[in-house]
Amino acid sequence: MEQIKLNAIKFFIMTIQNQSCKTLFVCFLFPILVLVGCGLPKPTQTQGKQKPGLYGLTGWNDAWMNPATDVANPIEIDGKVGYKLELAGPTANCVSPSKKWTSYIRIISGEFPPGIYIEEGTSIRGTPEKRGHYIAVVEMYGIKCNDMDYGSMKQELRFHITGSGIVNDGEGKELVNDDKATISYVVTQNEVKFIIKTNASPSIKVDVTRNGVIDDKVDRSYGMEIHKLLCAQYLIDESRSTRCGGAPSSARLSVGASLYVFTIPKSELTSQSKAGTISVMFEISSEENGGWTTKYFPYGTRRFENFYNIDIR
Repeated sequence: MEQIKLNAIKFFIMTIQNQSCKTLFVCFLFPILVLVGCGLPKPTQTQGKQKPGLYGLTGWNDAWMNPATDVANPIEIDGKVGYKLELAGPTANCVSPSKKWTSYIRIISGEFPPGIYIEEGTSIRGTPEKRGHYIAVVEMYGIKCNDMDYGSMKQELRFHITGSGIVNDGEGKELVNDDKATISYVVTQNEVKFIIKTNASPSIKVDVTRNGVIDDKVDRSYGMEIHKLLCAQYLIDESRSTRCGGAPSSARLSVGASLYVFTIPKSELTSQSKAGTISVMFEISSEENGGWTTKYFPYGTRRFENFYNIDIR
């Protein structure tokens, strides 16, 4: 760079001495421009910061979403009976101090393959149990970033399940077959899985001590919050319970099309470590004519001493 400057100065002096310049630009301005150009750093581009908000929202499996319609492109999903399947969830860039965004998921039409559920409120996964083609439209709603509501997004999921046979650990022993609900259960080594098919809202009450009365903050209830997330509570008396989450729990709730699967550790269902039996009852609640009605199983009662006794050995 220094050599270029010296050469430019020499050229300037020589042109003056020889009086060979024809124009002011050649004789005077050009050398100055060379000097200035050499001495100044090149301009750098600076990228402006994004304003707080939600950007680049995609659908499941990275499908493009049309921001004009809030609908993501439909996707084809290949699976096989007996093999685990999980969809890559929606992504987005939440520009905020926490960089976190939240949402909920529900099925608004169609159905998933048996064995595929919405789990933990946001994930779509499971092990397909039956071959066939299944189409469902899911909606991600309550999308929030920076405490701002960004509405919802819909997407059609097209499942194509191949393979032979039926992997069926979800129909177990049937307890109820009613116009309101079908309820069955499956006992595994450490858990009991309750499979409830209903268009209403199910919940399970457990007599943990199996003494026929409610023991405050010992006996339990498993139901759903408004967004179909697990609600684990301790019972206080016949009409009261703790808030959702008031009972520490490792239970899981999976949601399908009118299908709810509660998977509950045996250790939460009984206080007796070597117990071979648990006592449970079910409530199926639905909104009718502007009010809520509840049907109890075993039939016709909400009395705490009326239970299904299930062998868990």
